[in-house]
Amino acid sequence: MLTILNMPARIVRRLINCIRPYDGFKNRKLIKSYSGFQKEFYRNFWAQAAKEIGADIVDVGYGFTKIQLNDAKTYVVDYRVMLDNHVTLKIAANKPLVLKLLQNDDFYVPQFLEYKLNTFDSAATFLETLGVDMVVKPANGTGAGKGVTTHIDSLKKLKKASKLASIYGDSLLMEEQIKGDSYRLLYIGGKFVDCIRRDPPVVIGDGISNIKTLIKHENDRRISSKGALTFHPLIIDMDCKLNLKEQGLSIKSIPEKNQPIAVKSVVNQNNYFQNHVVRDEVHKDVIAIGKKLMDDLGIELGGIDIITSDISVSLQESKGVINEINTTPGLHHHILVEEKDKILPIGEMVLKYIFKH
Repeated sequence: MLTILNMPARIVRRLINCIRPYDGFKNRKLIKSYSGFQKEFYRNFWAQAAKEIGADIVDVGYGFTKIQLNDAKTYVVDYRVMLDNHVTLKIAANKPLVLKLLQNDDFYVPQFLEYKLNTFDSAATFLETLGVDMVVKPANGTGAGKGVTTHIDSLKKLKKASKLASIYGDSLLMEEQIKGDSYRLLYIGGKFVDCIRRDPPVVIGDGISNIKTLIKHENDRRISSKGALTFHPLIIDMDCKLNLKEQGLSIKSIPEKNQPIAVKSVVNQNNYFQNHVVRDEVHKDVIAIGKKLMDDLGIELGGIDIITSDISVSLQESKGVINEINTTPGLHHHILVEEKDKILPIGEMVLKYIFKH
């Protein structure tokens, strides 16, 4: 029988991309209902930032906005700005290349392997040799957790996760799954600006509903909110099911009342109250590593994702790793946080830096 798991990758991509923009055939309508959240957020974000620095702002169409201060002008589209050059953007988007560059310079990175479906045997051998949980993801050209699956510890899971990741491209990446929290460090012009700890998405038990229903209730709450809580719905996908299984649960499990359940390991679908401002806790050596990376790659505006059990100590001490480098990072991560009193005027800071140059 021909199934999605034994179809050629190019056929899978054509089939899936014709139907939906994200993992899960049944989620197209749900995801579409969130499509305007990001645009509305950044429309207000840039309008406020422009106002603060006394700049004029004009919607020029096709999603682009012109911001002008005296004779200087720049254009933005959502979180994307006119700072880093094309080559820098291409390098940062290539996850295996970034990891190889970091590894060659003795930075702390997870053990990893780049592979394709037609070289799957190498991935199977890598999994067996390391004997630890792995993360499988598209190797380049994606973001927001698309195609990412965690807790890969068997050949069966590896096959399925590889097929899902291949929807987004031929080149795949398998990384050692590092225990710890996920942190996003933001740099502007090589200067450390902010750090957010991004916790996994959680639902809270009511003693009656199963996890599937709790996820639906959380999505309903996100949709009905007057202000953006997040840009993404909670999706029941392979990562969700494997993460629940690690806790001895399934989507049919009924948590106790007030019991928090982390429903995914990938943090991109979390809510604002799972994002925490921790810039004053970051160890000076971690900040210095980020600055060196920004300088080495010539990145003007960048976000560095670090996984560590303790951001207040060096990566050497915590055995933490640099997970990714992001050019044109999502600036909303530093606004949609629980600690509203600690929010920095990131948009204003970015525009001042652009017009200064």
